[in-house]
Amino acid sequence: MKKAQIRSIINWVYYIVVGFLLARVVSSWIPELRSSGLGSFIHGVTDPVLAPIDKLLPSMGGFSFSVIILWFALGWVRNQLLRKFS
Repeated sequence: MKKAQIRSIINWVYYIVVGFLLARVVSSWIPELRSSGLGSFIHGVTDPVLAPIDKLLPSMGGFSFSVIILWFALGWVRNQLLRKFS
């Protein structure tokens, strides 16, 4: 597999995961969306990754920082992988 293809796959995976994280944030603002089938799917996909972060860093004032932390961590991992395959 060519380096350009690997870089493209890394980017696609990153943007898909970030899309799920953004959808989770939006669904947390709209209760009807969270209780829908799509909202349940989004939370089902993201909960296993966010739950360990929530255990380490509990929410403050009803606001969870786990999505932000995961987003920054994914960005860092993505950048490291892209450097490796440049």
